[in-house]
Amino acid sequence: MKNATLTKSNATVWNPRIGLWRRLGSGHCVSVSKNQSVHSGPEAAMKLLICAQRNDFTGVNAMRVLEGLRKTQFVGNSPNQGGFRWYIEETDLQDDHAVFFNGMSLLVLWAGHSDAFNTAERLLMRDILCDAGQFCLQRMRQDRVYYPNEYLGYAVCAYLAAEFFDDASSSLPEIIERLETSMDYWLANGWGWGEHLSNIYGRVCLDELSILLLFAEKLPDVLHAKAKQLFIDLHRLETEFHNGPRVPTIRDYSFTNIPRGLFYPDLIKPLPTDMTFEPYLGEGSRLPVCSAPFLTAAAEVWYPLGASLHQNGWHDKLGSMLNHDRPTSTPANDDVEPIEFTTQCFNDITAHSYVNQNVRMGSLSEFPIMPTMEGLNAGLSWQCFPIATWVQSHLWSYMQWATVENGTKRSHPAREKRTAYLHNSLTDTVIPPLVGRTYCLQHGPELLCLRYMPRLSLRWQSLVDQVRLIHDPSVRMHQNNFEHWCSLEVSADDRRLYYAHTAPPQWRSPTPVLKPAKAIAESKTHEMTVPWAVEYLADPAISMPIAASIWAVSLDKAIESQPVFQTLPTTVQAPPNVDTPAFTLEWRMARHHWNVVVDLNSPMPLREC
Repeated sequence: MKNATLTKSNATVWNPRIGLWRRLGSGHCVSVSKNQSVHSGPEAAMKLLICAQRNDFTGVNAMRVLEGLRKTQFVGNSPNQGGFRWYIEETDLQDDHAVFFNGMSLLVLWAGHSDAFNTAERLLMRDILCDAGQFCLQRMRQDRVYYPNEYLGYAVCAYLAAEFFDDASSSLPEIIERLETSMDYWLANGWGWGEHLSNIYGRVCLDELSILLLFAEKLPDVLHAKAKQLFIDLHRLETEFHNGPRVPTIRDYSFTNIPRGLFYPDLIKPLPTDMTFEPYLGEGSRLPVCSAPFLTAAAEVWYPLGASLHQNGWHDKLGSMLNHDRPTSTPANDDVEPIEFTTQCFNDITAHSYVNQNVRMGSLSEFPIMPTMEGLNAGLSWQCFPIATWVQSHLWSYMQWATVENGTKRSHPAREKRTAYLHNSLTDTVIPPLVGRTYCLQHGPELLCLRYMPRLSLRWQSLVDQVRLIHDPSVRMHQNNFEHWCSLEVSADDRRLYYAHTAPPQWRSPTPVLKPAKAIAESKTHEMTVPWAVEYLADPAISMPIAASIWAVSLDKAIESQPVFQTLPTTVQAPPNVDTPAFTLEWRMARHHWNVVVDLNSPMPLREC
C-alpha cells in the first residue's frame, strides 16, 4: 500500500503527535461545526484496519494510532466510561455512535488481524475494547431497540468484547438476553422505525450481523438462528430492490443527489490496488468510517470493512446461504419485468414499492411510523423519504415540508446534510416538535397521498409542502393549471412522470408554483433542484383552516381527469382534532379509479371506499 494513500488522500494527513489523521474542515458535531480542521477517531480506526489488511504500516505507527484512539475515549470515573468522542477536539460526548464504528474496526482487527500487532499494542487494544464493551452494555440497558443499527452496533460490540476477553465474561448472560429480546422485537415489528428501508443503515446492520456471525464462536444456537434470519431478511430486500435505491427510504442523505444502488455481496472483496478516500456520493454525503463506501482511482466502489469480511470467509460462510438472483447490469425497460411488493414496518404500517431496473416509485402507508422518532435535537423526519420516485441517472423526487422561522430555513427531508445535523426540527418553539403527516395509497406505478401539518407554529413566516426534484440538465417540466387542481409533467430520458395536486374547496389550498431550477453546489454530477411548491403562510389574505393537500403521482400515464369532492355528514361525537369536515374524493386516472374517504379526525385519514 502506498504511503500517500493513507496519509495525504482527501486533504488528510497523519499527525504522529496525536496519532490520528488531521482532516481539513469542520466536524459534524455541534462543538466542532466551525473548526478549520478535526481529528476523527472512527476514521483512524478504519485506516488502521486497512493497514493491517494490507500488512503495510509504512508511515504509520500502530501504537500511536491506538494511543490516539484511547485519548478520544472516556476513562476513569467518567459517567461516559468507555464511550468515545468522535473528534479529539470535542470536550464532551455528542455522537456516541463512535463507539461502535471504532468498535467494528477494532474487533475485526482483533479477530482477523491480531498477528499484525505486538504484545503492547494488543494489550492496549484489549483495554480499549473492554471499556467500549461496558459502555455499549450501558447503552443497551436504555432499551432503544426501535433504533436497530444503533442497538445492534452496541450489542455486537458488547457481546464480542465479552466473548473475546475473560475479564468481561461476567456480562455475557445479560448481553445474550438483551440481544435475543431485541432480535425478537425486530423480527416481529419490522425493524422498529424501519432502517431495513435505508440504503445506508440497512447495510450497516448487515455489517454488524456479518461480524457477529463470522467472529462469535460461543453464540448460543437460538441466537445464531435468529441473527441468520435477520441477515437473510435484510439481504432479501437487497435482491427485491434490484441492486438499486430503496423506495420509499427511511434514513438516507440523498438530499441533493440522485441515489444509486450498491449490492452488498459485491462489496465483500479484497482491497483494490488503486484505492482512494474519495467519497462515494451515490447515497449522499457520508462520514469516513469502516462501513462507508469510497471510490478507487478508476471510480469503482470499494468498502474498507468488506476486505476483512472477504478475508475471513464471508462468501463461503454467509454468502452461500443467500439468494444472489438479481440483474447484473442496467438493461433497457423491457429486459426486466417490473415487480411490486410490500415491506412490513412498525405498527402494521407498510412500504409499497414498484421497482424496475431503471425506474421505481415507493410510498409508506403512514408516516411518521412511531411517536419516538422525533426530538428537538434528534429525529428521523429530516432524513426520511416516505414518498420517492427515481429514474436512473436522471431524476430523484420526493415530498418535502419546508419552513422559515426567524429567517432560518429548515425542511423534512433536509435541504442538505450538514446544517440539518445541527438543526433538524421544523421549529424551536413547539414541544413535542411539529411533524407533517403523510398517508399513501399505491397501486403499481400510481399513488395517491394525503399530506397535512397537524398544527402550525406562530413563529413560522412560511410553511411549504412541495415535490422536490433533483435532476440532470436533460430533464424537462411543464405545468398545467385547471379549476381546483393542477398537474406537472416531467420528462426524464424515455420516461414520463406526472404529479398532480388538489384540495377540496373547504381547505382553500394554494396552487403549487414551479420554481426556477438551481444548480446544486455540493453535487459533482451537475444536478439541479426544482421545487413544485404549495406555500401556505406567505399570503396573509388566504385564511385556511388547515395546511393540507392531496397529491397524486403516475408513471408514464398522464393524469387528465377532474377530481370530484363530496362533503360527508359530520359523525364525530367527541371534539374533533381538526376542525374540517370529511369528504369523499373520486378521481379517475389511467390505471386506477380512485374512490377514497379523507377524514382528518379518523385513525385512517385516507382510505379507499
